[in-house]
Amino acid sequence: MCVGILDALLLRDGKRSRVGIFRLGFLLYQSSPNLKSFPKVAAISLIGFLRTDAPIRASVKTCKALMHLRIRRELTFPAIVAMSLHFVAGIASAVPPELEDTAANPDNWLVLYNTNNQESIYWVQWYSQQRSIPVGNLIGLNASTGEHLATLEDVQTQIVGPVRSLLDSDDELRGRIMGILLGYGLPGHYSTPPLGGPGGFSVADALQDMYDDTLPPAQQKQNNLVSPFYQSALLPPTGRLTRDTLPENVYIVARIDAPSLGMAYALTIRAKRIESPGSYIDTEIGWYDYTDSHFTSGVWPWLRTAVETSSLAVPWQAFDSDFEGTANDAFRIDTHDVAGWNDGRLYTEFPGSRIFAYNFNSWGATTVRSSTNEGGRFVPNAIINGYAAALGATGEPQFTAPLPAILLAGLQQGWTLGESFFLCNPLNDWMWTLIGDPLLTVPHWFDESPPPPIEMGDINADGSVNGVDISLLSQAMLGSLEDPEMLARADLSGDGLINDDDAFLILGPTLWSTPTPSALQGTADLDSNGRLDGQDVDLFIQLLIGGDTSLWPLRIVWAADMNLDDQLSMLDLPIFVDRIVTAMADEPSPPIPPPDETDPEP
Repeated sequence: MCVGILDALLLRDGKRSRVGIFRLGFLLYQSSPNLKSFPKVAAISLIGFLRTDAPIRASVKTCKALMHLRIRRELTFPAIVAMSLHFVAGIASAVPPELEDTAANPDNWLVLYNTNNQESIYWVQWYSQQRSIPVGNLIGLNASTGEHLATLEDVQTQIVGPVRSLLDSDDELRGRIMGILLGYGLPGHYSTPPLGGPGGFSVADALQDMYDDTLPPAQQKQNNLVSPFYQSALLPPTGRLTRDTLPENVYIVARIDAPSLGMAYALTIRAKRIESPGSYIDTEIGWYDYTDSHFTSGVWPWLRTAVETSSLAVPWQAFDSDFEGTANDAFRIDTHDVAGWNDGRLYTEFPGSRIFAYNFNSWGATTVRSSTNEGGRFVPNAIINGYAAALGATGEPQFTAPLPAILLAGLQQGWTLGESFFLCNPLNDWMWTLIGDPLLTVPHWFDESPPPPIEMGDINADGSVNGVDISLLSQAMLGSLEDPEMLARADLSGDGLINDDDAFLILGPTLWSTPTPSALQGTADLDSNGRLDGQDVDLFIQLLIGGDTSLWPLRIVWAADMNLDDQLSMLDLPIFVDRIVTAMADEPSPPIPPPDETDPEP
C-alpha cells in the first residue's frame, strides 16, 4: 500500500513531485488511526527517502530521530510529518558541492532547543524548516528556562555534557558537524565572571570547545586563543574553514534568543531577506564610533584598524553613539554605553539592511530577553530595532573583544555570519556571543551594484523588447524553453504561470497601439473590441459578482479596474457607469429606416 501511495503521489511524469510529497503528509495525518501509528509513518518516510534518491544512511538516521522525538513527545505528530516530508522533498535550495564541507551547509549544524519550554519547541520546528536542518541534528535538552545557570556543573549537566555525549556516540555526526546553534529559550550564561556580575560566562562559548574544561572558566582565558593568526592576517591563509581544517573538537557557535518568540523568528526572516540574491548594500553606510574615554588612548584601536583598512571597501561614516542614530545603515560598530539603549537612539525611520550591530561594552548581552531589564541592554534593543544580529558580552569581558576587521572580511568573502564571528572572536569559554542566525550571508558587498533593470518583456535581457522575446514567450508557453532566468522573465504577470496573461502584457502595446501595457488599465473596454457597449457591461457585472478575478484573463480584469488600484471592487462601479454612459451619449444616433411604402395586404 505504501509503495502504491508513493507511486501515485510522489511521481508525476516519471519525476518526483514535491507537491505530491506534501499531499502524502496530509494523507498520513488525516487517514485512519492505523496509518497514523508512528512506526508506519517512519516506514513510509523511509520509503519516501529511498524513492527520492536520498542517501540510505540519512534516511535511516532521520527516521530514527523522528521516532525518538515522537516517543519523548517533544514534537507533535503534525510537526514531525511536516518536518520529515519537508526534508524528503528537498525544499531548501541545494547546497553547491563546493560548500558541502563548510559551515554554509545546514547539514553541518546542530540545533539545540529546550524541552522544558514549549515556545522553544515551536521555534525549533519552525527554524528547522526555514533552514532545512535535518531532523537528526535537532537536540532537545532538559534545561533551565532562565537565562543564567549558577555553576559550571550546571552548564555541564544541562547543556555541554549531553551535547558532548551525543557527538562522542556518533562518529558520522561528529565528523560532519561544524556548528552548534544554542536555540531559543536555553540559558545564555553561567557561573560568575572573574570581576563579578552581572551575567556570566557565555554558554555558546562553552560549546565552542567542550573538551578543555579541566580548569574553571575564570582560569581558562589565557589558554583559549582561537584565532592566533588575527594579528598578522584578516582571514586564515588556508582559506575558508572546512571540518578538516577546523581544529579538532572545536565548533562554530551562535545563539538565537530574543525578547519574544516572534522576535526570534524575525532574526531568521531578516537574515533571509539580506541573503536574497536581489539584496544590495552599495548605497548603504557602515557607521562607526571608536572614541571613548575608557580606552587608554581614548580610541578603540581594533575598530580604528578596521576603518583604516581600505581593502574592506566599506563606506564608513563616523557618528556619536551616545545620542546619534544611524540611518541607511548596513551595520554599526561602536562603544561603550552599558545601559540606556532603550532610549530610542537605535531607532530610525530610514533603516538600511541592518545586518548586525556591535557595541563594545561590558554587559551588552547579560539579558537578551528584555529591552528594559538591567537598565536596557544593547543586544535586545538592537534586535527590537530591526537588526538581524547583534554582538554582546554576557559578562565583563575586560578589554578582550571580537575584532571588527575580521568579522567584516569574512562577510565580504560571502562567508556566513557564524564563520565570520568564529574567526573574529579571539577567546572561547569567555563572554562574547553572537545573537543571530549563523547562516546569514551577504551576497553582494558595498562595491557591487545591482545590474540595470530589465524592461518587462525583455525575456532574453538584450535591452529591447522585440520579436525575439515574443518567440521566446511562445516557447515558454509551449514548454520548450528551459532557461530558468528566461522562464522567470517570461512570467510577466508574476503569478507563477506563463499563459495568455503574459502574452497580453508583451503584445498589448503593439496590438492596442499604446506605449505601455498599463495604459490598458481602466479602459472599460472589457472585450477589447474598441467600443464601449452592452457586452462590456455584461462582463463587468460578471466580474463584480463573481469575486475571484484570478480566473479571468488579465486584459479583462485590467480594463475593469477603473480607479487603477489593482483590484476590482464597488469603487470601480460609478466610474465604469460614467464611462459607459458618456461613450453611449457620444455615439451618433442610428439612422431612422425609411418607411415601407408598399401597400398593406388587404
